[in-house]
Amino acid sequence: MVSSKLGDPQCVILTDGDDKAVALLEKNLANPANNMNQTVSKTKSLLWGEKQQMEDFSQWCRSTWPRTFESDVKFDYIIAGDVMYKAELPPLFFGTCDKFLETNGTLWLCHIPRANVGHALVNSQAEKAGFSCEPFDASQIKIEDVPIDDLERARVYCIRRKTNTSI
Repeated sequence: MVSSKLGDPQCVILTDGDDKAVALLEKNLANPANNMNQTVSKTKSLLWGEKQQMEDFSQWCRSTWPRTFESDVKFDYIIAGDVMYKAELPPLFFGTCDKFLETNGTLWLCHIPRANVGHALVNSQAEKAGFSCEPFDASQIKIEDVPIDDLERARVYCIRRKTNTSI
């Protein structure tokens, strides 16, 4: 649903590393109330940092959308929400984003600090992976049914690759 606000997508892939979560994503995708175009929208399991999983994911993308992914599988946008809830996840997440994000692409991340994965760790791991994080002012976004504690701790980041400005 968010991807439709960013333009007319050629493909939208909803991923998770847990098969039960992927099944729920599939149900959400099929729900007519969500207004998702099932021609361009699919679900697929993806474990961050798992080399074989990422290669299988790439092959699946190329066979599902051959005109979009003739060679490298790269995305203009990656959107992630509340995905880093264990200390070992940030380097795996940013490594996977590094593989799949287009050079001029944008990663939108909503992060709520959990289990010692604070904003400082997110920023440092993004930096280490070659990204720069810009906090995004999400104060105008209407959010319903979110615990106030999560809302107060959450931060939305606009993340892009660092540009080499050295001469």
